[in-house]
Amino acid sequence: MTLHGFEIKLGQNYSDLPLDQSGTLTSVAPGGTSISLAHDINDSFRLSLDYIDWDKTHISGKLNDLTIDSTSYAATLSYFVDNFALSANYTYWQSDYSEILIDLPIVKQSTYAPSYGVSLGYGIFWQDWVIEPAISLQYNEWRYRDKLVNNDLGFSLSDSLEDESVVISGLLSASKVVQMTEEEYLLIGGIMRWNALFHGDGPEKPEGVLSFAGRQSHTVNSDDDFAELSFFITYDITAQWMIELDTSVAFLPQDNYSSFSWRVGYRF
Repeated sequence: MTLHGFEIKLGQNYSDLPLDQSGTLTSVAPGGTSISLAHDINDSFRLSLDYIDWDKTHISGKLNDLTIDSTSYAATLSYFVDNFALSANYTYWQSDYSEILIDLPIVKQSTYAPSYGVSLGYGIFWQDWVIEPAISLQYNEWRYRDKLVNNDLGFSLSDSLEDESVVISGLLSASKVVQMTEEEYLLIGGIMRWNALFHGDGPEKPEGVLSFAGRQSHTVNSDDDFAELSFFITYDITAQWMIELDTSVAFLPQDNYSSFSWRVGYRF
């Protein structure tokens, strides 16, 4: 059996997450292994699957000790006709957080955040560049579980919250292909994105950002309007092998959220 139109990519993702906790830690930097699969079903349809298993992060501070364990994945189906690109996506983020404070109960928090979205973009070819304005609509759900545990006194208190939000985003991307040799190509580009909270509410800080080179990032839940800026480079070593680098920053009112990733890919 011969595979055609398939891509597989393996790599690492790193993030800098702002925290607003009672201890001395102000941010953490979890990392995770990413797996991406893409299949060109035909000349018009493309299916992409992305998965990140974030390594369990354990950090000890002067006043606290915390552990973060997260998983995220995304599925995107894209349709291309003429210069238009229509996409539908589903993303999911699950995060388990626990913090031990000196002489205080253990804090355990879990967040589940599924998200559904559609986007429409139009490619404009200008000299060697491809300029693509796009608009997207994202429906987010989030379920939050909070639990206080005191093993010494033998009690626990729990609470849960659920909410939803609708986010409208406008973005502008620009990319260019540079031919290095007969087989080597370099794709460089950037994406500017503005996310406006149209309806509902979300957690006080974003639960996660999935960003993959050459495609718009999928932002999961925030309770404010904010901007994103991303840059990406894809180096086609041969017709089959490639290397991707991607970095992005979300500019939030209270703090910034940044991420970086690299992947090695192979085309069948």
